[in-house]
Amino acid sequence: MDKELYILTDGDGDFLVSMEDLVHFTSMDVPKMKALFEKSGFTVQVKKFGELDLGQDFRGRHVVYQTSEKKGPFYKHYVEDVVYFLERHGAILLPPFGHLKAHHNKCYMEMMRRDFRNPELKSLQAWCFGSVEEAVAGMPSRFPVVLKQVAGSGSEGVYLARNAEEYGRHARAISQTSLGPGWPEVAKEGIKQAIRKGLSPVVAKYRKTDPPVRQPVVVQEFLPGLAGDYKVVVFGGKYYILYRQNREGDFRASGGGRLFVVPEKDRIGLLDFARKAVQEIDFPMLGLDIAFDGSRHHLFEFQMIHLGPYTLQAAEFWHEYRDGKWVRFDGKSDLEVEFCRSICEHVEAHPGR
Repeated sequence: MDKELYILTDGDGDFLVSMEDLVHFTSMDVPKMKALFEKSGFTVQVKKFGELDLGQDFRGRHVVYQTSEKKGPFYKHYVEDVVYFLERHGAILLPPFGHLKAHHNKCYMEMMRRDFRNPELKSLQAWCFGSVEEAVAGMPSRFPVVLKQVAGSGSEGVYLARNAEEYGRHARAISQTSLGPGWPEVAKEGIKQAIRKGLSPVVAKYRKTDPPVRQPVVVQEFLPGLAGDYKVVVFGGKYYILYRQNREGDFRASGGGRLFVVPEKDRIGLLDFARKAVQEIDFPMLGLDIAFDGSRHHLFEFQMIHLGPYTLQAAEFWHEYRDGKWVRFDGKSDLEVEFCRSICEHVEAHPGR
């Protein structure tokens, strides 16, 4: 059978992954990707998720895709449905469905971490709760801790709790976050509810006993004294590294835009640690958030899709592990070229899956 590959795009025909200016997600160059895959011997079809004929035979077909950064989880859930269906019917998903599920799902990401064999990647204890009530009932005995909403990026919905009072307050803020698109819609719905309550005591009583909306809460051990952390992005054996300094007067670094070249003295230890994560996760593209406490490294978070490729796009060099040592290569990298190369090399190394 010839190598067949689908490139799946969203409803606008976009393959959203690039974020070169740190603000706006833009599509990768899909025609360029198609040409690169065809040059490597694939027969390529470009389809929107909604254009797929789910009745056809997908066995042995390779599928590359991205997920969604749209507000709310709704389009992402649709993408997950399609990807899970394709995987169940024999398609070779790149990345697999389980890796997609960890995107904007810090609870599942922590569950994936529990299966890691290397204990160095599990140095930070974490707890996952389905609601504020569960989070308060399972409150850790030691503070401070970091609380995170299950979805989000750029430090959105991340809080530091120094005591039980702050813990409860932040857990409520996370768990009771509105699912609406913004405050005008929330206010409008509130007015509607008030009118209903005034006109219909029966409706008011029913709504009062309705179960409230709750969102999961992730709690993670806090590392004190950090001035920042590191972003490592890996594409098919090429390691791109960046130092992220904390925001002014804040414990968070992600999304702050204070980005610097990693000092040379810090690179080898960081790369050695990142390579342990690569050996643990069988996929050629990884985004890793890593901290160093002065004596050892810690893995904050990891992703296999929507990596935040700015680290690659801004880099003037990268590292590769060759013959037992790290080698630096100078030059700029092309996102589409590295993405397609990584996929092609992975497929060649894993024939039939």
